[in-house]
Amino acid sequence: MVTAELALAIMSLSFVVLGCLAGVGELAVRVRALDAAQVAARLAARGEAPSVVTAAARTHAPAGSTVSAVTAGGTVRVAVTAPGVSLGVFHLPVVQVEAVGPLEQ
Repeated sequence: MVTAELALAIMSLSFVVLGCLAGVGELAVRVRALDAAQVAARLAARGEAPSVVTAAARTHAPAGSTVSAVTAGGTVRVAVTAPGVSLGVFHLPVVQVEAVGPLEQ
């Protein structure tokens, strides 16, 4: 009797640990994507070339991310979309972050 209960407890604990690891991984992806968007927004606000802005964002962003930068109305908006974390049965959603800054004169 104790063996079955122990096996169930170990399996449940392993799912909880896997879920926690997936959550921490998703947080790390979000932080890297936001950092990439902020760096790119700063560069675009200074008037750097779009190729430089995109290259800087891709350098900081997680692998497989897409970057888009739009300048309109005196502001620059950089969006970074990164694939979500996938650990075993846990498939977390895509991470989408955005940074907005005023254009420097």
